[in-house]
Amino acid sequence: MKYLLLVLIFFSPSLWADSPLLSKALIKSLSTISEKIDSLETKYPKIFAESDKFGMSDQAKAVKFIEASKAYPDVKNILSKSEFKNLNELYEVSIRFMGALYFVQMQKMPEGSGPNAMIQSLEASIKQMKQNGAPSSVINEMEASLIETKAQIKDMQLATNKASKADKAFVSNNLDWAMSMISEEPEEADF
Repeated sequence: MKYLLLVLIFFSPSLWADSPLLSKALIKSLSTISEKIDSLETKYPKIFAESDKFGMSDQAKAVKFIEASKAYPDVKNILSKSEFKNLNELYEVSIRFMGALYFVQMQKMPEGSGPNAMIQSLEASIKQMKQNGAPSSVINEMEASLIETKAQIKDMQLATNKASKADKAFVSNNLDWAMSMISEEPEEADF
């Protein structure tokens, strides 16, 4: 389930207009709730492993999967003790925060070093490896990495589009703190 929340966030169909403003308190709550949900993985390892298979375009299936899973009562219980009304609101806040963070980080990158440059570099490396006769297993691994990188960049661009100007301003004004919230997350966290 380490990526399931992120998957659901991007395609949440409701609550965008009436969503709460990003604040330090809201992001701290988001972090706490996501850690609690992540902690369920030890109780439901098969469910979390299965949830990792959902892609960004599988939101409806992913929601149904969570709601039908044995983990859902625990997820719902965690949410009931939070300021989040439901999963959709949790996902919406998460995607806006991550989108705003991505936007601000991209604005601070030197020209020519953004996501497109990363993709071009990977493509050039793969081309060079093929020309140099690198083992197909290494090339296949690089190509899989390229596909994953492209998907992640596309997802973050979608998230950026979900972040409002106010979200971007909040993150920009609190960038060091926002980055500290991300760095406190476990490596396998959903957000």
